[in-house]
Formats: sequence, C-alpha cells, structure tokens
Amino acid sequence: MTLGRRAAPLALLGLLAWMAWQVRDHREDDSATRLAGQSAGYYLSGARLTEYDEAGAVRLTLSAARASQAETGGRVEFSDVAVNFAGGTGGPWSLDADRGWAWPDTERVELEGDVVMQSLREPLARAATVRTPRLTLLVNQRLATSDAPVSLDFGRHQLDAVGLRADLARETLRLESKVHGRFTP
Repeated sequence: MTLGRRAAPLALLGLLAWMAWQVRDHREDDSATRLAGQSAGYYLSGARLTEYDEAGAVRLTLSAARASQAETGGRVEFSDVAVNFAGGTGGPWSLDADRGWAWPDTERVELEGDVVMQSLREPLARAATVRTPRLTLLVNQRLATSDAPVSLDFGRHQLDAVGLRADLARETLRLESKVHGRFTP
C-alpha cells in the first residue's frame, strides 16, 4: 500500500509536467508560425560601420546615433549620420546629415536633412562647403549627386543652384541648373 500511495502523487506530478511541456511546445510553434512571415531586424544606438577596399584600406566610415534594419537584407536607416569617405586620389571627404540610408552592399548611401559635404584635404577643407537637403553617395564610383537645391560656400563667396554632380576622386563639382552667385571682395 505504501507504494500505491506514493505512486499516485508521482503519476499526477508526471502528468502535470507533461501537460506543461505540451503547452510550452505549442506556444513556441505559434510564435514560430507568427514570425515565419516576418524578417528579423535590429536596432542599434551609437552605431559605427567601417568598410574596407580590396587592398584592406578603410574606404568608408559611417557613424550614427541610431541605426535600424527592419528586414534582413534590406536597407539600414540611420539618424544623426557622419560619413568619412576616402574618395580615392581626391582625398578624404566628410558628409554629415540628419538621417540616411545604406544598402547591405554599401554601394549607395543616401543622406537627407541638412546635408553638409566638405573635403578633409588641405587647402580644400578651408575652401569649400556644400549644403543641400539630400544627397546620394555612389561609393564605388566615388560620386556625390543631388537633384535638390544646393549651396556652395567658398571663402566669402557663395553659389546657389539646383542639382550637383561631384566627382570626389578628381575633386570636380558641377552645378546642374539655376546657378546664381555672390562674390564678396
């Protein structure tokens, strides 16, 4: 009889454990089913991305207050963005913006909101500053383009235009249309 009295509570405990395991397993299956149609993403604070060229030299460094990617393989969104771009023979360039986007291959970086572009190479660093509401950096081609209004400040002089095409490797900049300037002696 002693064995029977002990067996009943053990059997009940085993049944409860099996039921809990089945419920947990069923919940995990439901979670997996719900997430099957969604891609995993991420959110980072104080993000820093460094990309290297074929020779192993730093080609691009992107820093942001926040970075997020909603879908695996999708574009990465940044806020308070700072990009330092080697630019090839034209020397390093600095680009700052309120927000930006980059794709996993980092071939294209789009910047938006108070975009400021400057050469970090002397004497250009003191010579010219480009400001525009949006700009696209084509990394492999070493080009910066915009179809938005652009302001080019150099020294005490200023040129305003719509659109630009800057070849960062060759250090050439072409203002596309509606160019107006102020030259202060």
